[in-house]
Amino acid sequence: MIWTKTICESCGPVTVNADRFRLTLDDEGAGFYRFECPICGHDQTRVASPPVVTVLLSAGGRLTNEHEHGLITDDEIDEFTRGFDGDIWAELGESR
Repeated sequence: MIWTKTICESCGPVTVNADRFRLTLDDEGAGFYRFECPICGHDQTRVASPPVVTVLLSAGGRLTNEHEHGLITDDEIDEFTRGFDGDIWAELGESR
């Protein structure tokens, strides 16, 4: 378990488990990260330069994608990937 220091807008400096960070990236490898403050529970968003992204991903942060309804959740990804279980070519009636 890796802990990372960051800033909450309400509480000031806080320590957050690195796997609680959710990162969204742009084409240049920068973007932003989100986390829930362990003290007040409010969602926080911070800009993330490419070096910050590298550190957070190395420490266990999770890469996420956004869609028009907000962040894609782990449950949505799991549900999507379950659709690939089995032999998709047989299901489509195509030969390999």
